[in-house]
Parts: sequence; structure tokens; C-alpha cells
Amino acid sequence: MGFEHFGTDMADKFRKDISIYAPFKMKIVAVGLDTLMGGIIIATSVNPIDIHYGPKKGSRRLTVRMAHLAKTYVKVGDLVSPEDSKIADYGSTGKYGGSPHLHIEIDTDVEYPQYSPTLSRSSKLWKKGKNSTLNPMDVFKVDASGQRGFKQTFSHAKASRGWVKPDDKTTVDLDGKIVKAKSV
Repeated sequence: MGFEHFGTDMADKFRKDISIYAPFKMKIVAVGLDTLMGGIIIATSVNPIDIHYGPKKGSRRLTVRMAHLAKTYVKVGDLVSPEDSKIADYGSTGKYGGSPHLHIEIDTDVEYPQYSPTLSRSSKLWKKGKNSTLNPMDVFKVDASGQRGFKQTFSHAKASRGWVKPDDKTTVDLDGKIVKAKSV
């Protein structure tokens, strides 16, 4: 296929809520239609973000790359936060889109945010780069108890076994307890 899968693929289990919100306060550095990855948003965090697990544990600014977006609601230069309006709807755009989902990569390289190890060659907006990515599950937390007003679940698709790495199947909840993904 021309790439190794870096990052994590996410989707609503029933594909009804396709809304995407900013994972943290961030500045949009690229948005548009990429020839290989489809609709994309690339942004850098405004503040250091807590990496709660893994070899790069600590706090630092991060880059987030999102792909296969059906529609985007932001432009380059926008500052967005999780509590703001949605920034995109996920879809199945791009050569590697497949079924509707959000491909998301978290990277420690904030100097060259468009460069990703995912591609073996550069495309229009998503550029071939070296691996400085983090497992997104080392950054994201699941609200399993409903502290924010709704309970979140964490699962992975059985059909994606080849793509889902073992460390993509665990994260932590808001209290720091390990949460294991359910296979659906």
C-alpha cells in the first residue's frame, strides 16, 4: 500500500455521530483536500499536553494530524479548543479512506507538523517524514465513569486486527486507571 499505519483510526460504533472536536487547544496549520489522505486538518497544540503513558511520558507541545475528513469547518490560523464548535466531520475520503473513520496521528515534531512517517512519498499536503509520532492512546483519556456528563466507551473493530496494534487497545480514564478496549 505504500505506508505503515501510524496513529489510530476512530469512529462512532454506529457511524451516527461523525463530529470531530479539537482534542486540546490548538492552532490550525494546514487544512484541505490531500491527494492520498483525503480531507485533512493538521494543527499544533498551543500549550504543553500531558503524555500520560509510554516512552515519551511527560508534558510537551504536540502536533495532531487528522485525515479522511468529509467536511472541515476551520481554516489555517484558527485557534480552536475542545469546548468550541466541531472542527470537522469524519468520512472516507482519500485513496486510503476505506469505511468512514477518523485517522489521527499525534506527533512530537511541532516544527514540521505536515511531515508524517505514514507515507512513503509526499502528497499535496501530507508530507513524507521521519517517525516522531506517539501512540494517540498515550495522550487521550476515556471518561468511563461519566464525570463530564456522559460515559465513554473504548473499543476496536475485530475486522481491523491487522491495523490495531496491542498498545492501541489500552488507555487510561480520567482518574489514571487502565482502560482496555473491547473488541466489537
